[in-house]
Amino acid sequence: MNRRSVLRYIASVPLGVAVCEGAVAAKLVDPAWLIEGAWLVSLEGESRDRFLTLSGVKLNGDRLEVENTSYGYIDGSAKPVRQWQATVEGDTIRIRFLTPADSQISVVLNADEAAVLGQFKSTKGKQVPVRLTKLPVSELAELRQASQASAKLASLVIRNNSRIVLLYVSASDCPACRGYQAEYFGRKNLMAIQLPEFSEIIYQKAFLGSYRAASSVASVLPPELAPLALRGPNGEPSKIRCHGTPYFALIVDEKVIAQTHGVTGLETLVIPQIKRVVALRHQAT
Repeated sequence: MNRRSVLRYIASVPLGVAVCEGAVAAKLVDPAWLIEGAWLVSLEGESRDRFLTLSGVKLNGDRLEVENTSYGYIDGSAKPVRQWQATVEGDTIRIRFLTPADSQISVVLNADEAAVLGQFKSTKGKQVPVRLTKLPVSELAELRQASQASAKLASLVIRNNSRIVLLYVSASDCPACRGYQAEYFGRKNLMAIQLPEFSEIIYQKAFLGSYRAASSVASVLPPELAPLALRGPNGEPSKIRCHGTPYFALIVDEKVIAQTHGVTGLETLVIPQIKRVVALRHQAT
């Protein structure tokens, strides 16, 4: 996953004015639109990134108010931030807030700069530079999912006889499934290219009558995997979360390590994790 180091919404457009294609006159840009969404939060000297999401941003005078916020480690849970302050000063937005752990983040968003830079101050008074990078919400979701999968893998004991399963769920009315099958096992044979370790894992296929029947995926899974698609005895959510097709999941010793929908997710999330698991199993031999 490549980080975005350039703020697409900001780097080439002043906060005050933007010209729409085909428009006769200049149009004011709402500064609330510039900060709403997902941000990657990177601290100097730390490899473990954090994230910030902002929604319901509204301009009230020279202040930007936010209805909903969430902040946390990429591979962890999230909580709202506190003492949110954001003011618009010409082509600059000054933002300050407290993280759930009471650390203070202060950043200045300038229209003519390629990154949002500022200071992170811990509760012990330690200060380090911080950078905020705007991401599409979908990309942040993929990044978090991949990081959480890595965290699961780090805590997993891989044995020399560990059972590594790539689960693929398709449906008869799923055009994307037909495309995947044709390219990965047909004319391009992409599976052999993308995953040379394919012969070392179990490839388990399941077929739904329709992608609309994804909620009943447990009924088409083999007996050893079906319990993973059912709610727990106390109402716990199912481990396999199939909402459509094509669906892919990496399951190691009946534990779901990574799962995704679509070929892009297979390539960026599941296949890299399969490679790591296979390598760990080799080390355990």
